[in-house]
Amino acid sequence: MKRKAMLLLAGTMILMNIFVFLYLDTILKQDISIFVIQVGRYDQQENADTTIAQLSELGYEGYCYQDDNYVVIAQIVLQQDEADRLAAELSQKGVTCVVKEYMIDSQYEAEISQKKYENIYKELK
Repeated sequence: MKRKAMLLLAGTMILMNIFVFLYLDTILKQDISIFVIQVGRYDQQENADTTIAQLSELGYEGYCYQDDNYVVIAQIVLQQDEADRLAAELSQKGVTCVVKEYMIDSQYEAEISQKKYENIYKELK
């Protein structure tokens, strides 16, 4: 009987530890909002390349990542007002775009500031 009680207690403690670790992981993970200025979504890479060239002609850098399609973005920023300003600039120059908000881990904040988006693309898919 003592052995069963000890096993039950040990099993309960293990389960409690698992729940505590999951809870702490959720609490410690800090998400931030990012704003992606998306310029196009294409089935063919050639169309994405054409859009990136058009952005370049207008003085903007274009970036492309692939999920189910080839997605062209003008930039990723941390502030909505900055995203809205850039979207308005692009619209005035005849470029159709949308601003999309995503929640991602705050560990990517420095990469966004440096415009190193490669690791962020997987979070957008």
